[in-house]
Amino acid sequence: MSNQPIIFLFIGDIYNKKCITEFTSYSHPNLKNIKGDNKKLFDKFCLSNEIKIGERLKINDNSSLIYNFIILAPTIYFFVCTLPEYKDELSFKLIDVIYEEKVYAMKNDKGELNAEGRQKLKKIIDKYQDPKINQISEIINTVDSIKVIVKDSIQKVVNNTQSLDELEKKSQMLKDNGKNFQKNANTIDRVTWWHNFKIKIILFLILTIIIGLIAYKLIYR
Repeated sequence: MSNQPIIFLFIGDIYNKKCITEFTSYSHPNLKNIKGDNKKLFDKFCLSNEIKIGERLKINDNSSLIYNFIILAPTIYFFVCTLPEYKDELSFKLIDVIYEEKVYAMKNDKGELNAEGRQKLKKIIDKYQDPKINQISEIINTVDSIKVIVKDSIQKVVNNTQSLDELEKKSQMLKDNGKNFQKNANTIDRVTWWHNFKIKIILFLILTIIIGLIAYKLIYR
């Protein structure tokens, strides 16, 4: 058996109740059931009067396979069956790319995908069959999580900086009031400098952690 995570893909026209194309990566033991389940779903949507365009749906079948399907454009039905370890966001990203490239519109006179469309579809699927795509997705998710942390940290730094600006203004006012306040003003200046120094250290550590995590993912993926 092949270890390709994408087993089966189907594109159908709900309005005309017609299959545009289907793609099979390899002969999976449950392929007959997969196609049967897809046909039931497709027929159900063809008869439905309440189609929610863009809703991303997922089903776990009894054999631990994953079905992801969505309706776009506005009556084009996409169905993808993958192995359980394949991430849902990658399945839907695959569908999005096929949709954005308008592969579904490359049809012959019979309303089926033409040779150019089949070639383009296979090229896109082959890209998403690559095991590295899962690792890249994990790295991107990690970086996105870190971005959120860094954004929160920067916001705190900005808030602290605003507080420091107020301290500096107060310090200047004390200096302008005369020599009697000179000692207090110098103290505030030292506190301000130390606070700025700590902020720079925190930012340096955050950036170091980000670079370390990305390097670790790339080396040990």
